[in-house]
Amino acid sequence: MSDRDHRVLRGDSGVLLRVGNGTAIGYDDTGLILRLSDKVVDDLRDRLSLAPGNGAGAGWIDPAVVGDIDAWNVTRNGSWYHFDAQLPGYPHPRRFRRPVAGGHVVADVAGPLLAVLSIGGARRARALPGRAAMAAHVLCPADDLGAVGLAGVELAQPTAGLEQAREVTLDTLVADALLAVRRAQGRALPLILARAETDASTSAAALAEGAAMANLEQTIDNTVAAAAALGVAPRIATVAIDYGAEDVISDVASHIAGIRAVMARISAKVASLGLHEPVFVMRADETGTRVREHWELSVFPGDHRLIFSAPGYAFAFDDTHRPTAEAMQAMARAEAQAIDAALSREAWHCPRLLLAETEAPGRVRVVSDALNPLVLDPLTLGAGGDHGFSLETGEGRAKITGVSLADDDDRALILAHDGAARVQKLHYAVGRAGGLCDMPGRWALPAILPVGQC
Repeated sequence: MSDRDHRVLRGDSGVLLRVGNGTAIGYDDTGLILRLSDKVVDDLRDRLSLAPGNGAGAGWIDPAVVGDIDAWNVTRNGSWYHFDAQLPGYPHPRRFRRPVAGGHVVADVAGPLLAVLSIGGARRARALPGRAAMAAHVLCPADDLGAVGLAGVELAQPTAGLEQAREVTLDTLVADALLAVRRAQGRALPLILARAETDASTSAAALAEGAAMANLEQTIDNTVAAAAALGVAPRIATVAIDYGAEDVISDVASHIAGIRAVMARISAKVASLGLHEPVFVMRADETGTRVREHWELSVFPGDHRLIFSAPGYAFAFDDTHRPTAEAMQAMARAEAQAIDAALSREAWHCPRLLLAETEAPGRVRVVSDALNPLVLDPLTLGAGGDHGFSLETGEGRAKITGVSLADDDDRALILAHDGAARVQKLHYAVGRAGGLCDMPGRWALPAILPVGQC
């Protein structure tokens, strides 16, 4: 045996096993020296990072792994890094998470993952530059589409990933508004997945069977998959149906049947996944073309949880009949208020005019189901002295000379008019502004009612 071999086997240090890429097992006067593969080292790091009471030197993870953000207390659980951070838009530090494989930072919450979805026409797909106020709480499927889907041009793809919303839409604004309400009340702040699915359907029946519906169903599947990846429960909280004037071919009955078909198909999809039916939200038509349909759906919602968050006349639209940026904010607050009340099982609805009768010559009584005493407001929306009402006779229109609350019922109105002919029909806010509410911002829905005789 050479001196070199003797030193290798019996000196203060040496090699016991050498492989192609170097020494695998060596030794020195303190014991064995093992060279571990990167895979083994990563596995040990993962296990040590989960040990209680660990710190720097005992499973400590460099905050740099979650990116160039102000983060600390990094731990790993499975495929997620969890950490504390102070992020822009958040007034205080809180807990976040990020996929080990890379991706967007999301808030670390107990769950469930709430889906705030919508389906409809092109107006719903309007997106503005910006981010959600609480960006790590307002998310989209990680399919590189953002908060607006594929407009019915292509089919959405499966994904369990999540990313922060990269633009501002009505759905992300609703999510923001829901979070703001809950934060003000000290309630839990959930993760919210927001997505609008739209197409160019020309009837409500076509919307129920079109590409937007197929993509919405894929978004529902993606919500369930994302919740499983997070380790929380999924909940399809609400689906807005933003559709009315887009239907250019249906009669009244067909449009109503089509909207009911939209709700039925979504409900069936959600039920097939073992989830509770969502709250459906609509905004009453502002153009005057679908007033009858929306009134009937609001009064007779059928088997589904359908609420109307606001009448369209309460908001401003641009020349292309899309809501302005300010109107989108107001619409979102109205939707969030209605959704939060519905999810909390609280009584909430816009005042609905249910009955109109001539109780004396020149005098029509209008009965509502307002939850609070009615308020006449001719100025805020510019309704004028008739408060958005008109009375039709067989000979034209009767001139309204006064609108007042009934002396014996603060949920009823008296419309005085100078018409000698019998009033046959009442219109409220049909294609124009109304001036009737039962609390600030909760305006009465448009209505077309026959006028009976007491």
